[in-house]
Amino acid sequence: MNNNAAEVFGRRASDDGDNSKNKNKKSWWRRVGILHPNGKVRNSWDGIAVILVCFLSISLPFRLAFIDQWSFALTILDLFLDLFFLADIVLNFRTAYLDDNELIVNPKEIARHYARGWLLLDVTSSVPLDWFFVGIQFDEPGSGEGTAEAANVTSLLRIFKLVKLLRLLRIARLFRYFSRWEDYFTFLNTHTKRLFKMSTLVAMVTHWNACMQFMLATQERFADESVSCAAAVDRNGLPLCEDIGGDSLCSQVHHESWICRGGVLKYNAFTRWSWSYFQAMGQLFGISIGLWQPQRNI
Repeated sequence: MNNNAAEVFGRRASDDGDNSKNKNKKSWWRRVGILHPNGKVRNSWDGIAVILVCFLSISLPFRLAFIDQWSFALTILDLFLDLFFLADIVLNFRTAYLDDNELIVNPKEIARHYARGWLLLDVTSSVPLDWFFVGIQFDEPGSGEGTAEAANVTSLLRIFKLVKLLRLLRIARLFRYFSRWEDYFTFLNTHTKRLFKMSTLVAMVTHWNACMQFMLATQERFADESVSCAAAVDRNGLPLCEDIGGDSLCSQVHHESWICRGGVLKYNAFTRWSWSYFQAMGQLFGISIGLWQPQRNI
């Protein structure tokens, strides 16, 4: 086997002293194009996937909770990410796997192994269900429509925000990649790696909790605007809410909500997130139930 091809596609099991289940004398990678799980192509692809998953797990909850304006650039970015992870599913069907140190290269066995393992989770997290409901929004939602119709479209899109949260299941890929790459970090002891994993998980879950709490507080609708945050003022008579960039959140938040009473809505998206993250972190460590005590019964 050519050395360059061996580095990219991996060596045959017979070259490594293992008994391959593919007994055809032809080079299997030339015949069916199967990738070696530790080859350069697969490792490079997985490295890109790790970066994209980390970016997605941070940016997606933040955008759904704190950025209410439509953006053409973000639409293109979402399209690229969705296509990448759909391609990842296809690539997983063409990647060999190890079974008791035996390299399995038979396409049918690879497909069967993938179907019994990660396929369902990968499909659930990768198939963009919102495409089927509202399509790909290359134009601003509600543009060119009447005010009432535009409001209905915007309300519908808010509901389908929750569908996008299924993309967060892609973070499960990280566990697969890290377990595959664990041998490359032998210079770190077990306790260090465990501490890093736990710290990363805590930070990520706290971020999700912060975004979720803020997003839930902005999903209310009122027949009487007098109970919204738009009419709320502080002790000095100053408004507790300002619409930043025309996001109109003041009329969507109850005046007794924590983000209204705390005056969080007067600030930009990043400051809103920092207050939400601080509250979520306090709840996680049991310091308090939040920055401001609840006042309503649901």
